[in-house]
Amino acid sequence: MIEYILLGFLKKGEMSGYDIKFYMSNSTSHFYDASFGSIYPALKRMLGLGLIGVREGISEGRLKKTYFIREKGSAEFLKWLEAPVPGGRGKMEHLIKIFFYDFLPEQKASELIRGFIASTEEKIKELDELEARIAEKAGRFSISTLLFGKDYYKFTAEWYKKFLKTA
Repeated sequence: MIEYILLGFLKKGEMSGYDIKFYMSNSTSHFYDASFGSIYPALKRMLGLGLIGVREGISEGRLKKTYFIREKGSAEFLKWLEAPVPGGRGKMEHLIKIFFYDFLPEQKASELIRGFIASTEEKIKELDELEARIAEKAGRFSISTLLFGKDYYKFTAEWYKKFLKTA
């Protein structure tokens, strides 16, 4: 999956590994994030497969690698992009953890859920701010993922609030 995300970012233009991480943190990280420890090995694999290329230069006295998508990478990305969207279950770590909260004292579990609600509400605020900054520049489909993220976080916060009232 990470390879396709990286190819998608590189279709927008040349980027360094740092640029990719920054872009990911402000876009797909709300539903798919990766660390530098995942990004750089994926870039190396993609270089080996001829999907991307790299330019090296000096910037501010340091070596800087800038990656770009090759024709083969673009074709591979479009092939993946045009395939039907698969159904299935996503990874929702919060549900995995809460599944085991019966092992905690009730008060501690409720406290953790309230903390999760607060952090979820913070994410909604962050997405509201991000939407205000990028709404005019973002394309219809790329902004849709941000809107989905906002709705998802709103639903999640409200669901857990109701859960705490009824539990």
